[in-house]
Amino acid sequence: LVSIFQTLTLLIASAVQLTPSFFGLLCPIYASMAISRTTALSCLVRLTRFQPHRLISSKLSSSPKDDAPSQPESETDKKILDVENDLQALQTEYKKLATAHSQLEDKYKRALAESENMRKRFMRQIDEAKMFAVQSFCKDLLDVADVLTKATNSAPADQLVPGVNPHFANLYEGLKLTEQQMLQVFERNHLVRIQPAEGDQFDPNFHEAVFQAPRQDGKEPNTIAVVTKVGYKLYDRPLRPAYVGKNADSSPDELIIAEKSDR
Repeated sequence: LVSIFQTLTLLIASAVQLTPSFFGLLCPIYASMAISRTTALSCLVRLTRFQPHRLISSKLSSSPKDDAPSQPESETDKKILDVENDLQALQTEYKKLATAHSQLEDKYKRALAESENMRKRFMRQIDEAKMFAVQSFCKDLLDVADVLTKATNSAPADQLVPGVNPHFANLYEGLKLTEQQMLQVFERNHLVRIQPAEGDQFDPNFHEAVFQAPRQDGKEPNTIAVVTKVGYKLYDRPLRPAYVGKNADSSPDELIIAEKSDR
């Protein structure tokens, strides 16, 4: 509309500059009404001052505002909102499931480790039961072995001379063979003698000190002085410790000095 009025204004301005006769040809309305050139110029000025866009804007601005409440959200916005809510709910549910999964996995690993430890413990107990099932039987045989050892050790040496007492010598040889065969049977069943020698270091795991002997010169403290009874072990477990007498930690002179200092 503004462009139309501007075009019309330009046409009128051009017509004013023309002759009255030609102006009358272009504008028959003005000619029939015998409008003078001055009147046309006055109309032109008024027409140029006319601004229709202001009129339109004023009408639009003067129109009453729409006080109606805002329209509800569109269907697309509702769907987007629903999807976001569903996504948030799924994320929350995922976190809960992830936590529960982690807890169950930890419990599963602990239960698996406990079952494996229990299986190993049971297998070890079964092996030990197989190994030491004859422990009580072997312990009873130790007394028989001790009797044979005492019998062979108590034989007088002068009776063992060839030709002196052949019957006693034959009996002695029979006892020695019996003792050797018994020890071989013990070894086949992993029953081994604990027979320390004089001067060996005292080991509380396999030795039992029945007394302490005064330490003589040249003897190391906490060493074995004498063996009163040999011991036995089944596999690595001591079945009976060796009964020994060990050298005291202090010499007799040191004990005397210590007693005087205490007084």
